[in-house]
Formats: sequence, C-alpha cells, structure tokens
Amino acid sequence: LGASPVVCQSVTSASISYSNLQNTPDQYFIDYSDTANTSGGFVDVGVTTLGASPISLSVPVAAPVGTYDGTLYVVNSTLSCRSVGIPFTVTVTDTPSTPGTISGSATVCHDTSGVTYSIAAVSGATTYTWDVPANATLVGGQGTTSITVDWGAAGSGNITVNAGNTCGTGADRSLPITVVAGAHAASVASVARVVSETSIIASWSSVSGATGYRLDVATTEDFQAGTFVVENQSVGGTS
Repeated sequence: LGASPVVCQSVTSASISYSNLQNTPDQYFIDYSDTANTSGGFVDVGVTTLGASPISLSVPVAAPVGTYDGTLYVVNSTLSCRSVGIPFTVTVTDTPSTPGTISGSATVCHDTSGVTYSIAAVSGATTYTWDVPANATLVGGQGTTSITVDWGAAGSGNITVNAGNTCGTGADRSLPITVVAGAHAASVASVARVVSETSIIASWSSVSGATGYRLDVATTEDFQAGTFVVENQSVGGTS
C-alpha cells in the first residue's frame, strides 16, 4: 500500500493507493478497529469490487482528531481466496492550537544583535510563522520554533508567531518588546560638598535613558595618576 492518508477534520474522504497485488484480486473489504468504529465512527466496508488504484475511503465528518487503524483484505472471487490483512491508518488532524509563551528578552538595548526567541513545539504543526517589528530584522529560524533577531532603533512593538499545517494556521501568540536607547555620555559630578573624613556629597545632572549611575572618586582630576577612593560604585539617583 501507499502512504496512509492524513486528512483535516470535517473532510469526509481520503484514498490509499496500492500496487503489485498478487493472484489478480478483483474484490476487497476493510475491517476497521473497534476504536475506529466506536470513537471515530468509521464503518467497515463489505466485499466491494476492486477498481484501479487508489481505493477511496469514507471518513466520518465528526471523527475526532486522532489516528485510526484499519485492515485491508483483497479477494480473488474466482478462486474464493483472500489475502492476509494489510494494515493502514487514517489520521484526522486539525488546525494547530495557539503556541505557548514566547521565551526571550522583552527589553533589549538598541542595535543589539543575535537575540533568540523560542516556543515549545505545537502538536500537529508542520511550520511556524514569525513576525517582528519594523525596527527589527529576523535573521534566522523562520518556519521553526526558534528565531534569531537583530534589533535596531529604540521603540516598541510585538513579536508574533503562529503554528500551521495543511489544515490552516492557528491564532497568534505575541510578546511585547521594548527597545531602549543607550545612555548618553555620563555627566561630570559637580565639586563635592560637605566633605568629611568618611563621606562626601556630590551631585550630577540626570542622563536621558539612564536607569542608574556608576560613580568614580579619585585623588587626581585626570583619574590617571592618583588613587581611586571610590571606583565603579553603583548609585541609583543623581546624588
């Protein structure tokens, strides 16, 4: 027999090809499994004239998604003999479901390359379609469960993905993305005030796009020859 058929749910017909049958059979019949009969609604086929390949199969319109077993027998009516059973399956499938959560960074810096986003495989899906915002370039992985993205200018948008097969395309899954601009050059702190043996108070102007600051305090103006009193100290505000 040829390949077992795969049909979309609510499609009511399928076919299976055959070749090189021995003893010149002229009839056939099909016995479906008990599960195919009771759960899928498949009806056994009585002795029927065997025409040219392929053999047409009736698929119940309400058959649930699943794989159903059948056995084909061919008969030579003149010799009153039949073949051994030839197993096959009928698989009923449907449009894939919505993908699960998209994994990957939801906040990235502008001009960042090689960021990966992925989903778990969706049952029944044979392909995946990804879409990225205008400020991004999808550089690899289209059609699979994992992509690589290069980010450009600051902005916001959504990465979306859906799963598909021969029956159609499922609903989109989205991940909102924020691309942030890099901080501008750091401002220089004003002359320290309220200086004591154990502390100083210094302040500086805020920098657009910055979410924090790092402070250096040295014993020389050029930060070269002297000694660092404070080096790369994380500071949340502007003083």
